[in-house]
Amino acid sequence: MDEQTGDYTPAILTSWREVPADALEQKELGAILRAAIEGLPEIYRNVVLLRDIEEMDIRETAAALSISEASVKVRLHRARALLQRALAPQLKGFAPAKRRWFGGRA
Repeated sequence: MDEQTGDYTPAILTSWREVPADALEQKELGAILRAAIEGLPEIYRNVVLLRDIEEMDIRETAAALSISEASVKVRLHRARALLQRALAPQLKGFAPAKRRWFGGRA
């Protein structure tokens, strides 16, 4: 704001429209993730869906699946490890480029 005249310059407005390339990438990532989850053995898939998708807590998940809370934790850990192994090769192309800080090496 210019204090002498009382004029001001408005801030640059950000476009809230979705960038088509970003939207396509998100759609592709979602499809890859859904396929990986669907490829899990049922005992692991159910835990992932309830914990990570439905956002149930451990107690609720255990009750819904009629298993112990310890079993929920073990199955979730194993499911995430399986997903990581399945997704890592596919997601290399989606990794953001490394940024250089202060002109140093990436």
